Amino acid sequence: MEEVATEPTRSDWIFLAIIGFPMFTCIAAMIPMLCVGYFYLGSPTADAPVSAKITCLVIGAILSFWFVRRELNRKYWLLTWTELIYGRWNAKSLPLSSIKKIIVGMPSLLGNAEKLASSRVRELASNANTNALLIIFEDGRLLLLKLSFLDNGPFLTAELVKRLPARVVWNHQYTDKEIKLLRRVADPNAISAKQSLQGMF
Repeated sequence: MEEVATEPTRSDWIFLAIIGFPMFTCIAAMIPMLCVGYFYLGSPTADAPVSAKITCLVIGAILSFWFVRRELNRKYWLLTWTELIYGRWNAKSLPLSSIKKIIVGMPSLLGNAEKLASSRVRELASNANTNALLIIFEDGRLLLLKLSFLDNGPFLTAELVKRLPARVVWNHQYTDKEIKLLRRVADPNAISAKQSLQGMF
């Protein structure tokens, strides 16, 4: 198979686009709405005009649209024999030749917060970390690839490992310094800025 692709599942579209968008719009509009309300406290009506409230909702909708689009975009991946392509909108091409190392498996980055989760959530998170790939590029950028919950996601990660066997690292023992760095910069399915990785990985 020459190309392997992933995309958002139906559940992703329902949660993010149908349920999430209006919910995130309301949440994002709350802060400007509070600021506007405070500004108009001294007015005769002690209430903001409708136009100001609509403006707050528009701001919330713009921020919500950006967030939903970003999250959906992170679920589009295409693997070819020469590159890994990220995103549907503003797609980015990552040449396979630019990959320095692929580490199979990730430690938990949640710290003590993980103890608050249910056993089922911890089990799912553990499986996702086991199947995750930490991709290190020649220029110091990092990509934490976690696609286990996407249709075709596990197959794409397995195929990437299969195509670059000489650059794959199994059973890596993460140091405290590496975990601290990943907690700071690793955003699942997003490419980090260039990092100074001297003595790490």
